[in-house]
Amino acid sequence: MSWTREGGGVPGEGTIQDLGAGGCRIFSDTPPSVGDTLRICLHVPTLLAPIIVDRSIVRWLVGREFGAEFLTIGELQLAALAGVLQDLASTCSQPHLAR
Repeated sequence: MSWTREGGGVPGEGTIQDLGAGGCRIFSDTPPSVGDTLRICLHVPTLLAPIIVDRSIVRWLVGREFGAEFLTIGELQLAALAGVLQDLASTCSQPHLAR
């Protein structure tokens, strides 16, 4: 995933650790500061285009991990995110065969 800060600044990249409809936990070598407002691009391998969160805010920062709350996301982007979350939930709930 990648992000840009509202008002400019150096873009950042990171790896999503947790993802939900209202936000995510991100690991990054260059995390933003608490209170920064971000535009987030979620790059999902199964989708042709990234999911864009127009506006999010950094709520907490611990080391190189931070939590971003989604504030503004378009209707189509929200539907794409819901589909990804549903796919993840169904994948996680399927029983795994013991080997």
